[in-house]
Amino acid sequence: MLKLKDYLLTDNYKSIVTNKTIREKRLTEPFLRGPIPMRWLNESMAISGTATKIGLYLWHISGMNNQNLIIKLNKKLINEFNVSRQTRYRAFQALENAGLLTIEQKNGRYPEITLIC
Repeated sequence: MLKLKDYLLTDNYKSIVTNKTIREKRLTEPFLRGPIPMRWLNESMAISGTATKIGLYLWHISGMNNQNLIIKLNKKLINEFNVSRQTRYRAFQALENAGLLTIEQKNGRYPEITLIC
C-alpha cells in the first residue's frame, strides 16, 4: 500500500530550492526589457547583424533606465558594445538613416542617442 508521506519533499530539499535563490539568479543575469516594437526590430535586422546587436543593447540600456528612450553614452557603455569604433559609428549612422534613432553629437562629448519607436 502506498503512503503519501513517503513521497513528500524533505525539509532539506525545500531549503535548496527557495524563492530567494531564484530571485538572486534573476538579479545577477542581464536581461532585455521590452516592449521593443517589432517594426524597429525588423528594420534593424534588415540593415545588418551589428546594427541589430547595437540596437538591442541600446534597448537593454533603455530598459535598465526605466524605459527612458534617451541614452547618454559613456565610456563604460561604449566598451560593452564589443565592436570597433568605426563599426559602432557605421551602425549608429545606418540606424539613424533608417529612422530608428537620432544621434546628438557635441564636440568632445559622447553621443546622446534617442530611440524612436
